[in-house]
Formats: sequence, structure tokens, C-alpha cells
Amino acid sequence: MMQNADINLGSPCNNHCLFCSNGDPKARGGGWIALAEVEQELADYAGKGFLSLGLLGGEPSIYPELEQVLRFARKLGFQRIALCSNGAKLGDEAQLDRWLDAGLNRVALSVHSHQAALEARITQRKGALAQKLSAIRALVRARDSGRLEHGLSLNTVLHRKLLPHAEDFVSFYRDLGIQDFRFNTIRPEHKVLGDRDWVPPLDELTSVLRVLAAINESSWSVHMTFADLPWCAWPWEILGSPALRERYAGESWDLETEVTLFRPDQPSESERFAWRSQRVSRLKTKIARCQGCKLNSTCEGLWIRHLEIYGPGELEAGPNRVAAALSS
Repeated sequence: MMQNADINLGSPCNNHCLFCSNGDPKARGGGWIALAEVEQELADYAGKGFLSLGLLGGEPSIYPELEQVLRFARKLGFQRIALCSNGAKLGDEAQLDRWLDAGLNRVALSVHSHQAALEARITQRKGALAQKLSAIRALVRARDSGRLEHGLSLNTVLHRKLLPHAEDFVSFYRDLGIQDFRFNTIRPEHKVLGDRDWVPPLDELTSVLRVLAAINESSWSVHMTFADLPWCAWPWEILGSPALRERYAGESWDLETEVTLFRPDQPSESERFAWRSQRVSRLKTKIARCQGCKLNSTCEGLWIRHLEIYGPGELEAGPNRVAAALSS
């Protein structure tokens, strides 16, 4: 499997999402990372044989030297060059063309609703959805003309206010040409820390996954994955089928990723970590009962901050539930 390097280009962002895992850009401080430092990281990763690159922020599409970064990455031999973006500048087709020419060949677009008012509330910016729709239209045209070799996906947080409308969400964006949906279970951080209005219990997530997967199997036929859920929270129909677990579990599709995060308070220093190890060791947890689960070895557990809201009771029946699904 291709190794992936994610580089965070800095904290500036045009949005201020309520559940941003990076927190408030203004509170974090810091600006963009100098181009020379980014190029040094790229050269180091390339020298270690990495062939895939993800550019993160903040909002990487407003990084002033993005085109230079893309060209340098392609020159170094990166084959898969992705942008994880909220679409800030991707609706400008002339600008998008320059980035595609420079080497960009994959985009994961952060979209969390199909309703303008809700997207504005989440991003704390009016007009956010209109900007994202403009980006989607431009990106779909680029993909369909063969210019996004490694694809276009929506990167969506499964928050509680989306769940009642999840079916409409997929239908809406599928009609716009989206064929790849990645749903990430909300990590209770920033302004939704401890907030049950935004963070759903596991049983609500299970119900929505069941509906979305069933419709996808019968009619949508898109690439759809879900991530950051313990196995015991998955619908038994998926749990009992190794093929469906592999098809719908986001982690089974993820590249092994090493992340470079530059520190705003120490601009000359950077932190590197394996993203999966970071999730498992620092951000997620399990309870003692999980040790007896038949899928424990491949389960990452549950966000620690989720457990702080709903307690361990959600996981107590997990091993029995998994065992029953596997034997069904």
C-alpha cells in the first residue's frame, strides 16, 4: 500500500467550524508555514519513498504558495497529491486549472450539510454552502474530464443535526455528481465539547448507518465509508459480513499516514506522528469489556470525549453484540 504524508500548511482559515478538531484559528495563533520549510518536509518524505501527499490546514486552498508546493511535490515524484479543503477557492475554474496543471489530482471537500442555514451555522459564515456548491460543480467537471486521477470525495462529519436528513444529504450531492462519500463520526472538540445537541449517542449513529448502507446497496451504488466508530456500533447486517465491513469501514480504505504539524509557537520546529497511532493512543479509548470482543484487535475504540458525554454503558454490551452478529 502506498504511504501517505499529510502536511499541515498553517492555521489560517476562512471558516470557524463549531466542531473543528484544530480549535479556533485565532486562538491557535500562527500563520502560514514558510515555503522553504514545506519543501524541506516534502523532500524528506520523498526521500523515504512516500508517494502520496495530503495538504491540510487551516484552509490549504488559501495558502499563498500552494501552486509552488504542488509543482515541487510533482517534481519529487509524488503520484497522489490531495487537497483537504472547504472549497474556498476551488470554484474559481481558472485557479483550479492552474493547480491541476501543477499536480493536484485528488480533492476531499469538507461539507457538513445540504442546507444553507445549517452549513452557515456550522462554519459560522454566511454563504459557505454556496461557495462549496460552486467548488463541487467545478471539481465534478474536472473529474469527469479526467483531471482528478485519484478522485473527488465529500468529507463529512456525522453530527446530530445531520442524522435526520442524512438520506436527503446523500441524494442531494449524488445528484450533483458526487460518487464518493466519507462520513467521520463527530469528535467532540472546540465549541461542541460535551454538547449532546451536536454529538449523537451510538445507537443513533447505528440506525443511520443501517439506512444509508441499505439504500446504497439497493440503489445509490456510490462509494460510501464511515469512520471512527467502534465495531459494536455498526449495524449487525454489516458486522456479520466481512465483505461489507471492508466495503464500508473507512479505516480499511485509508493509507498509512504520517503527519507533519508545524508549531505556531516554535516556527522552526515541527511535530511528526503516525495518524493511526495518534488516534488510538491519545484520542480514543476502550473499556475493560472490550478486551473480550472478537474484533478487538481491529477496533480503534471510541473518542475519549464521546465517552465523557455518554459514559461507558454504550460499550458494555459490545462484545456480545459483535459475537452474535459474527455467528448470524
